[in-house]
Amino acid sequence: MRDTGQLRWLAPRLRGSTGSLLLVVIGGVVTALLAVVAAWATGEALDRALDEGVSTGPLLIVAAVLLASQLLRALLIYLRQTASIRVGTRLEHELRHELLTKVLRNARPADAGGRLATLISDTRALRYMMTPGVDLGLSVSAFVVVVLGCAVIWSPWLVLAPLVYAVGFVWFSVRLLRGIAGAARTARDRSAGLTDRVSEALHNIEAVRDAGGAAAVWTDLESAARDHRDAVVGQGRAERRTPLFLLLGVVQGIGFAHALLLARDGQLTVGDMVGYHSMLLLLGSPTFASGAAFPALANGIAAIDRIRRLAPEGEEEPTAPGGPDPVPRGVPSIEAVAAVPAEEAGQLPRIDVSLPPRSLVVVTGPTGSGKSTLLRLLAGVEPPASGSVRVGGVAATEWPLRELAKRVILVADHDSLFSMTLEENIGLGRLDADPGEIGAVADRAMVSEFARSLPDGLNTLLGAEGTTLSGGQKQRIALARALLSRADVLLLDDPFSALDAGTSRALATGLIEVSRDRTVVVVSDRSDLRAHATHVLHLDSAELTVHRTVLRDT
Repeated sequence: MRDTGQLRWLAPRLRGSTGSLLLVVIGGVVTALLAVVAAWATGEALDRALDEGVSTGPLLIVAAVLLASQLLRALLIYLRQTASIRVGTRLEHELRHELLTKVLRNARPADAGGRLATLISDTRALRYMMTPGVDLGLSVSAFVVVVLGCAVIWSPWLVLAPLVYAVGFVWFSVRLLRGIAGAARTARDRSAGLTDRVSEALHNIEAVRDAGGAAAVWTDLESAARDHRDAVVGQGRAERRTPLFLLLGVVQGIGFAHALLLARDGQLTVGDMVGYHSMLLLLGSPTFASGAAFPALANGIAAIDRIRRLAPEGEEEPTAPGGPDPVPRGVPSIEAVAAVPAEEAGQLPRIDVSLPPRSLVVVTGPTGSGKSTLLRLLAGVEPPASGSVRVGGVAATEWPLRELAKRVILVADHDSLFSMTLEENIGLGRLDADPGEIGAVADRAMVSEFARSLPDGLNTLLGAEGTTLSGGQKQRIALARALLSRADVLLLDDPFSALDAGTSRALATGLIEVSRDRTVVVVSDRSDLRAHATHVLHLDSAELTVHRTVLRDT
């Protein structure tokens, strides 16, 4: 590693897996010892055959020893690999939960989607760092140490060749890991940059096409793709630039020549030479396995560096400047008092509106009138240039961001999906929800309707940005997230735009029921929602018209 920071960051997250890691270490050492036993037994059998002739009894004994040792070795390899897989899977799940919680609580909505997508990719790299990275890394280290220690079985002088290999292996491994890790950092950053640019282009494809900017966007994407390709090729070159195979050949030559000299002086038998050289051949295991272990370890190191950069330790949410956190209880009211959006946010008029708890509010208006900007203002995620937005009687800027995010949910028209299962994507609405709760909101949001056609139902793994899903399916997942949350206020930006008439009607009916317990503000032109709304906010020609009806006791 470049420094000990990665190890200090990783160590506390592996404390719960100490037993499994110990099994990986013990399994690696015992596996190497059993391989040496096989080499020694082969040499002993050869000496016995040369001295006493070939007889069935002794050979059967040797064969039984070899068979038993290798069966035990195979069992230990299986247990070691199972333990390392368990460690990697647990690390990925716990770290993903930790990072999701931190980003969802602390990051601004505009930044959260990109940061989450990158961090989820990094947590997967950490799982592969454990298996095969750490698993093979500990195994190859055990082989080097065991071969060096067991050379004295034949002669104390024969430690020379394993010692040369051990020193060279450590030296070259450190240099290789540093080089591959540096290349992996560049490749991962370029990959994230390319993904962001492609996603941005796809989300804005109509605007780009209408403005005639497709050629410029394509040139930008080509440049990003070339940078990514060059970084990946550079990482591949760094991984192939290994002198370990040359080191192995040199060491085996030294060991064989040394054994011949000792045999000439009568210090080794033919069986000793065969057994010793068979043991030296075991050094091929760390030589070949390093080709899989080093890239996995290097990618894990690069992932840890990026996680520490995007979600640093001690990152805390902003707190209210006036002392204790102002957290009103119950469903809060939403008020905008002479609120004017930031200049770059659009041309909204001054907003004066008061929405009592458990309101059903429908926002209407032509395209470009500022409906999405209005929702961001009411959510408190976009501070006004002047005036104020008050949630529960407290200015949104005075709320702790973590608490505001739990109480007010904004579902944008392009909510992000991640490379997780469908169930896990819905579960982002509330990270402590159990599968039963997720299944219930999947039914309410009509996600289960299309999930049944997926290969693994709710357990189907989605690609980045949910590329295999339709726009309507993505909207239902976003709505399910909002329903799963315990937020008192749901702000929904045109959640029916990609849905068919029947699905829209069913979901609109569900939102009317939800508004009996929560405040629901929805951008929509649906007449059935307007008929049940307590407020209709209409934006047109930079004017806000507020129509209020009393349909039920709020």
